[in-house]
Amino acid sequence: FFFLMIRRPPRSTQSRSSAASDVYKRQLQSEAAKLRTSEAILKQKIIDLKEEREKYEKQCGELSGTVRELEFRFERQMLEYNKEREEKIKQEVNQLMQQLGQIEKEF
Repeated sequence: FFFLMIRRPPRSTQSRSSAASDVYKRQLQSEAAKLRTSEAILKQKIIDLKEEREKYEKQCGELSGTVRELEFRFERQMLEYNKEREEKIKQEVNQLMQQLGQIEKEF
């Protein structure tokens, strides 16, 4: 018997199915590279968003501290104003009582 050996063509002369397979592999590699790039971009965006959130939270904390300070100052000023007003009213009442006492003496 005489055996015929079927041999594969060298890579430089690829068959159609082999060439199509290589194109498919290159397409997959290209898509994988695009996905890796997209993943890297998304990871960076996530990092950026976390940093922005931290800045925002810090600013909110500072603002709420400022608001609390302003509320405290306002309350203190209102207390002082009310004390001053109360003192003026007491003085006016005392003056009126003195005037009333003088009027009563005259009658």
